[in-house]
Amino acid sequence: MACSPTHPLVLIVDDNQDARDTYAELLLFRDFGIVKARNGMEGFTRACETRPDVIVTDLALPTIDGLEFVRRLRGNERTRDIPVVVVTGSAAPAVQETARQLGCDRLLIKPCSPDILIDEIQRVLATNTPRKCVSTASRSSRNSSPQAIERDLPARTTS
Repeated sequence: MACSPTHPLVLIVDDNQDARDTYAELLLFRDFGIVKARNGMEGFTRACETRPDVIVTDLALPTIDGLEFVRRLRGNERTRDIPVVVVTGSAAPAVQETARQLGCDRLLIKPCSPDILIDEIQRVLATNTPRKCVSTASRSSRNSSPQAIERDLPARTTS
């Protein structure tokens, strides 16, 4: 089954609501579909559920940090091939090297211009061949407006 290239799906993982919303608006304007998560654990859950075409994540995240988030993505059969673009405020060479070793496809230092972020997402999508397809039932919203799939993962409660 072929995946619809109409609206590539981007998972945005950032604990800062302004950053999430800014990235989402930017990507929606460029006809990307959007799924958002507020922390690393929600991001991992969303990645497994939706299998986005690319993930944009910060490294400073609650619950599990961005490096552990990427480590879990790469260790999971359903998510290991999803490209990851890191947008981080950490310019520390050790952090950048660890991110690369874990398999991040691109690493951008905040603040980065919206055009650079879009360019990097498009480069990642252009260089990665389709590696997964999900049934039309789980990704049928791709054929509608990208706004139709924008949502935040509700907060999870633990017992």
